[in-house]
Amino acid sequence: MEAHPSDSHTRERYEATGGYATLRKALAEMSPEQIADEVKAANLRG
Repeated sequence: MEAHPSDSHTRERYEATGGYATLRKALAEMSPEQIADEVKAANLRG
């Protein structure tokens, strides 16, 4: 893989390197309650 591919700014490259995989999993396999629990467990601030 290139260090800085010329198409690194594209959605296609992002998806090809695993981008949106967690979003797809959340939408396909998790309930809204499960998603909320994950966010709470992450202790996000701000």
